[in-house]
This record gives sequence, C-alpha cells and structure tokens, in this order.
Amino acid sequence: MLASPRLGWDAARVLPDPHALSFAPPRLDREIDLETILARAPRGATTKGVAIKAALDRVHARPDLAEWTDERVLAEAGVPAHRPGLLQDTPWSNYVRVCVFVAGLLRGSDRLAEGLRDVGVDMYKAFGETLVGRMLFGTLGRNFARVLIMGPNAWRVCTSFGEVRAEQQPGQHVRYTFTDYPVEMVETAFVGMIEGACAWHGIEAELLVAEADSRTMVIDIVWRYIGS
Repeated sequence: MLASPRLGWDAARVLPDPHALSFAPPRLDREIDLETILARAPRGATTKGVAIKAALDRVHARPDLAEWTDERVLAEAGVPAHRPGLLQDTPWSNYVRVCVFVAGLLRGSDRLAEGLRDVGVDMYKAFGETLVGRMLFGTLGRNFARVLIMGPNAWRVCTSFGEVRAEQQPGQHVRYTFTDYPVEMVETAFVGMIEGACAWHGIEAELLVAEADSRTMVIDIVWRYIGS
C-alpha cells in the first residue's frame, strides 16, 4: 500500500526561522562518509526501487562506463545483485551504498559530494514514469510552481522516514525544509533531484542551502522559465 499518513504534513511542526539561517550554494567539497550517512537513518528505513534505478541510469548515460552493468555496480556496492521493482520497498542502506559507489564512478573518490549530486538528477524523471509518479505529477503539466509544491509527496511515497515541507515564498520562490534525513544526502543527492526536475521542465533555478541543525536542512529554490 503506497499511501500513508506521511502524505501531507504535521501542521504543528515548527519550521526554522529563515532569518536565522545562513544560505549558501551547495558544497561540492562536502565530506562524505558512508557509515555516517547510514547511521543517521533509523534502523529498518526503506526507499523504493525506483531510487536505485535512477542511480543506475546515471551510469547508463556515460558511454565510458559501459562495462559497468547493473549487476556489477550492485555487487561492487555490496548490495544484492537483483534490482528491486520500481515501487518495491528496498533498504535505505542499499540505496545509499549504491549512490556512494556510483558517485565514485562518476566523479572519483575525492569528489563524492559532486558525484552524489549527479546521482540525484534522474530521480524526477524515473519516479515520474511510475504509476504513482504519474498520479502525483501527470496532471500538473508544465506548471512548475505546482510541481514544486507537490514535490514533497514524492519523498513521502519513496521513503519510510523523514519529513519534507514546501513553503511558497513571494514570486517564483519555494523553500523546502528536510527534517530527519541525513543532511549529507540533502545537500548532494536531493539537490540533484531538484535540479533534475528543473532541467526536465526547462527551468533555470538558483538553489541555496542552509543547515539549521544536525537533523534539519533547508533548500531555497528561486526559479524562472528559460528564455523568460
């Protein structure tokens, strides 16, 4: 069953004071430690198989990595070689292991943050092609403002933990607040997911991030249609 009480949000949750936050571009040199990321998620946390598919799609897009089959990537990442179904629950830990390994393939072991950002780019397209993705986004067409406001529901469907809230700001400006997700993944892979959605919709956007505390990160999105 895909729907859950996490669709929607807790109106009582207090969001960070934006005036107390220091926004800056996402750090491409952020230190990435696999075990630290894994430790930040609850035991038994899951995501959907489509997230692993999106990571593998980044490898498929690189002709110079053609020898890296899905089976080889999964084996080298230390996860079961059988790729899960798109909407099948799969351990979050497996997803993170695949992401970090693929990031190393894409950018090298000394540029994992940049590689993780690349890994996230195909997630919007991959999720949007699933039945649930079409239900969430298919009726929105090219209305990017609505896509951004509905965006947190994709995280709620795909992950068994954490919370995402979208706040409309004046103009073409939306702010996402991520709570209880590993902040390393928010600043890298999740930023890439938003950038992938922007590219798919023909949007230019400036994304800035602010780490409110060890369990809360905010992504500020100011956007415009290309050519406008």
